[in-house]
Amino acid sequence: MTGKPGDPPNVQPPTNMRELHRRTERNLIIGGLVILFIVGGGLIWLLYGVEQALIAELCMGGLLAFFGGTYWLILKITRTISDSDNE
Repeated sequence: MTGKPGDPPNVQPPTNMRELHRRTERNLIIGGLVILFIVGGGLIWLLYGVEQALIAELCMGGLLAFFGGTYWLILKITRTISDSDNE
C-alpha cells in the first residue's frame, strides 16, 4: 500500500517482545535511580545541607548495592537450578 507524500509511514508493532520488555525494564530502573539519587539527594541537600546529602547518597548507594546484589544472586541461583532441571 503506497501512501501519499506526507502521510505517516506504516508503523509495525514490535516483534521482539522480550527485547521490548528488557528495554522498558532497564529504562524504569534508570528512571527510579535518577529520582532516588538526584531528587532525593537534592531535597536532602536543600533541607539539611551538603554533608548530610553526601552521607545520604553513600547510604542510598550502599543499600542499592546490597539489595541489587541480593536480587542478582537470587536470580543467578534460580537460573542455575532451572538450567540443571532442563538437562
